[in-house]
Amino acid sequence: MTKANGFVFGSGTPPFDLETGKFVCGDFETQTEASLKAVQHCLESAGTSLDKVVMVRVYASNAGYYQTINWV
Repeated sequence: MTKANGFVFGSGTPPFDLETGKFVCGDFETQTEASLKAVQHCLESAGTSLDKVVMVRVYASNAGYYQTINWV
């Protein structure tokens, strides 16, 4: 994460377990939840929160995953 002019910018937050630092394996829903928890942790560490997010860009290898991403 980078802070600049009152904004926080982040990129490439993979699904890591915040307690162990290991990559989270499992179904797409599980990995999406882990990624979002990692993003939330990074934002809170930078002094902000998910409710202040303006934009999120998600890249998925299969368009069929977007329904799950949006649900999570």
